Amino acid sequence: MTLAPFAAGQPLRAADTNLIGGYWASYTPTWSSGGTQPILGNGTLIGRWARCGNVIFYMIRLTAGSTTTFGTGNYLFSLPVAVGSGIDYLGNAFAGDNSVGSAGYSSGTAFLGAGGALGAYFGNVGASSALTNTYPMTWAVNDRLWLEGSYEAA
Repeated sequence: MTLAPFAAGQPLRAADTNLIGGYWASYTPTWSSGGTQPILGNGTLIGRWARCGNVIFYMIRLTAGSTTTFGTGNYLFSLPVAVGSGIDYLGNAFAGDNSVGSAGYSSGTAFLGAGGALGAYFGNVGASSALTNTYPMTWAVNDRLWLEGSYEAA
């Protein structure tokens, strides 16, 4: 569904207001990988999203717990609404290594990965900088990942 362009002075129709949204809703992202699947265990994985016209805003936060297992391969997270074609940059990524405090933060780029899921790169874009169980750090209890951004819905 797309929001048609408005001409100056055109009244807003009731059907148009349904596309505007304006509040954040919760959703449960799926965490997967290209290898052995991670298991959340007692960690937390939350997602929030909002829609304004045909633009989707999202936030995802992962916090590893003591029973979280990290699998192998590139990590991917589901999005609340399918992404429009021709889009690959979807926002920002931020990882926090709890074991080294404030010195252990890495920033990166969220991108459209395999199957329309969300992935991340930390550093130069390429296979060696993709978010995995060992990059940008070896994940452990209380480590955190934040993904946020916006994109055009399909």
